[in-house]
Amino acid sequence: DREGAALDQKADRICKMAQHLQDTDDGEAQRARLQKEAATSLEGRAAVLVGEAAREMETYKQIYGKGAVLRASGRKLLETGTKLLQHAGRLNATAPAERKRHSSLVADGHQSEDHGGRLLARAHVVLKRAREHQDNAAGIREQAQRTSDAAKAAMELGQRFAREAVAHRLKAMTYRSRCTMMRAKAQAALRRSRDEAKNAKDLSNIADPASAERVAG
Repeated sequence: DREGAALDQKADRICKMAQHLQDTDDGEAQRARLQKEAATSLEGRAAVLVGEAAREMETYKQIYGKGAVLRASGRKLLETGTKLLQHAGRLNATAPAERKRHSSLVADGHQSEDHGGRLLARAHVVLKRAREHQDNAAGIREQAQRTSDAAKAAMELGQRFAREAVAHRLKAMTYRSRCTMMRAKAQAALRRSRDEAKNAKDLSNIADPASAERVAG
């Protein structure tokens, strides 16, 4: 009886552990699944950010191209204006034959410089706006990289959780198998103990029939 009772107590402990592992099995699998879903969501967000950064860079290129054209035109007009004024400076403005040409060159030179200055001012504004888009693109790319790194870390954690879930499930299966085996051993020991007790009683009755009759009477 003592052996059967001890085996039965051991079977109880193993079966309780098997039940606990089975009850927590879904939680382990869900933890891995949620982690992988979070990683997938982060990957999607990173892809969206990469697209936004690409659009910002495309906008930067377009605006920068316009600003570069304005800047080049402004510089060209300034250079032209300066040359006209230098040419006018070499003329003798007091000479009647050159006075009109001098005035024309001075007027054209100032006009060219003024126009060039206005174009350079516009170019400065446009190029500043282009740089803002470029800075935005850089910031978004950094954010995308951080998001991608977070997605990678989340996926690695999800994979680790998945491995732990598989190990947990295998452990649960092992304990369920041990539970079944230990229950069977305990029951066999109890049956054997009862059989031995019965056999001992039967032998005692055979050895002392009078005693058995007194007990029966």
